[in-house]
Amino acid sequence: MQKEKIRYYAVLATTLDGFIAKEENQLSTTWTSKEDKKHLHQMEDESDVLLLASKSYQLAKEPLKNRNLIVLTTKVNSIKKENEKLSFINLQNTNLEKYIQEKNYKKVCVLGGRTAYNYCLKNNLLDDIYITIEPIIFGKGINAFNEEIAMQKYNLIFFKKLNTTGTILLHYSKK
Repeated sequence: MQKEKIRYYAVLATTLDGFIAKEENQLSTTWTSKEDKKHLHQMEDESDVLLLASKSYQLAKEPLKNRNLIVLTTKVNSIKKENEKLSFINLQNTNLEKYIQEKNYKKVCVLGGRTAYNYCLKNNLLDDIYITIEPIIFGKGINAFNEEIAMQKYNLIFFKKLNTTGTILLHYSKK
């Protein structure tokens, strides 16, 4: 009998010019629409665990406190279990996929930031990517991905206009 594959999916919001934040330490998502936030919460609800980089965790620590969380950080040696729902993991000294498998998580929602997105792409983990494009331009800012990876191809599964201002949701799945 074959083991059920763990599904990894990224959920992110970008500006029209492709940025997920205006500056490195931006701890606010006030620029995203209420429709994007609703979609984000639905995706979180479908997951067994949320995977976040440490800055993203700091941004969302309070609203996510009752969810299963894995936070990527270099501030621990390997794995530090804060409580039953919260684990801090150092990717240099820990096999993330093995840890997720041991915890019996089947749906991993990757919430960002760049460290989480880059790790999952580099390790060919992302099955699906959900991108909300907000009709805003920052001019400069932080990209979702910033490391070189082998090319990966995805198919557009669906797109949807979320509101009258032009917020668009795209769902891509790995070919």
